[in-house]
Amino acid sequence: MLDWIKGFEAVLSILAMVSAAAALAVAWLTRHSKDNAVKIANLEEREMHLSSRMAEMETRMDNLPTKDDFHALKLQLRTVEGSIETVSTRLESVDRTARRIDDFLLNRGERS
Repeated sequence: MLDWIKGFEAVLSILAMVSAAAALAVAWLTRHSKDNAVKIANLEEREMHLSSRMAEMETRMDNLPTKDDFHALKLQLRTVEGSIETVSTRLESVDRTARRIDDFLLNRGERS
């Protein structure tokens, strides 16, 4: 019976050494896992920030004028330019009329 107890103690001793070695290996292999978890959390936060910035930039890009918008604006400006030229021509005739009236009033109706 004493041999059996000594054998059992030897087996328990070996199991304790193996489990201690396994615990040491696990501790050594996972020693940076907490640091890695913090780094992963930081990267996830940064990724969320960059995703929101990217979504904001995409929204801004969608609201920028296109080539067709600029072309339509150019056509409208040409139309306005033509209207201004027409008004300018009419205003020249109004200016000539106003000068004649002014000359008439300054000369009190005398003919030169």
